[in-house]
Amino acid sequence: MQAEFAELITETVQPLMKAHGYLKDGLTFWRTANRLVYIVNFQKDKYNSGGHFAFCVNCGIYSAAYARVLGRDALPKPRATECQVRYRIEEIPGAAYQWYRMEEWSDTDLCEALTSGLAKLERFFDKITRVEDMIPLASWNLPKDTETIAAAMAIQAD
Repeated sequence: MQAEFAELITETVQPLMKAHGYLKDGLTFWRTANRLVYIVNFQKDKYNSGGHFAFCVNCGIYSAAYARVLGRDALPKPRATECQVRYRIEEIPGAAYQWYRMEEWSDTDLCEALTSGLAKLERFFDKITRVEDMIPLASWNLPKDTETIAAAMAIQAD
């Protein structure tokens, strides 16, 4: 099933992501717009074996300005786990499933479900174009107060 997964990424996911301006690095797709980095990462289940293959889709948005306000180094190429806004695709309204279990789907149905979920994710990303948009959605352990927002906006404006 590893070969089928690789084919799914190459033939279905990669062309779709490329059409939206994403670059690919391994199983991670990323694009930069308006000083924000949008990331989509395909994570394989650590329990995959001969007859079982599952994966999930992690997504995130990263702002170097927000990172600097928090006293962190700005990352030129952040990973999904380093994004200030992080979700699994199933947390995006109407997007999809937490784990795609390849043995439970026909190839056509899997492609359709994944394509639909990624389209809904992209519409979600399209609504977040500024630091102000992302801060209320930031991970639970990050500051979301007015001063943090104002400082991030000032840095982003530079």
